[in-house]
Amino acid sequence: MTRSRNLKGQGALLREEILDAGMAVLAEAADARQVTIRAVAHAAGVTPPAIYLYFPDRATLLRGLVQRGFRMFDRFMDGAAAEASSPADALRRRSHAYLAFADGHPGAYRVVFSAAGLGPEELLVTEGEEHPGHPSFEALVAAVAPCAPPDSDPLSVAVQLWSFLHGLADLRLTKPELPWPANDRLIDATLVSLGLWKGAAR
Repeated sequence: MTRSRNLKGQGALLREEILDAGMAVLAEAADARQVTIRAVAHAAGVTPPAIYLYFPDRATLLRGLVQRGFRMFDRFMDGAAAEASSPADALRRRSHAYLAFADGHPGAYRVVFSAAGLGPEELLVTEGEEHPGHPSFEALVAAVAPCAPPDSDPLSVAVQLWSFLHGLADLRLTKPELPWPANDRLIDATLVSLGLWKGAAR
């Protein structure tokens, strides 16, 4: 069913509804290749030309979804660390939340971090423009910094932790049939090995 036209001045609202519909398509398909102008228009209850009023092509729509996905991710991570008792506890909570977000929002995770089915030309950052994931990465480095071993480079340690978290999340999404150990044990062991957490008190 085609929705009724938005009243004058409600263009911003329709743009957000289109992004909501795009995220819904992602959530159902868990595959960015299914995010087409036609599919999003159908989910939003509008015609494809209505999409083009706000997103001139599929690449622009996908970029909007990447930005929306990072905002979702950042809220999820911040919420997980809100009641932490220490910097190490906050980092551990964030690390566990990373995998929980990927498990609970596979479509959003893939378009944000894996870009499954996308060509590199679709997510290029124009000159002078900040990557939509930059604040998320800066938040990770800031969480790692007070926990990193003395004389270590927090940026390098953060990259190591992120590489592990993303690798595990992506592998679990693409190879769910494998007998994966519990996330909790893998994450905690990695935090200990990187010197970011001393482990549970015995």
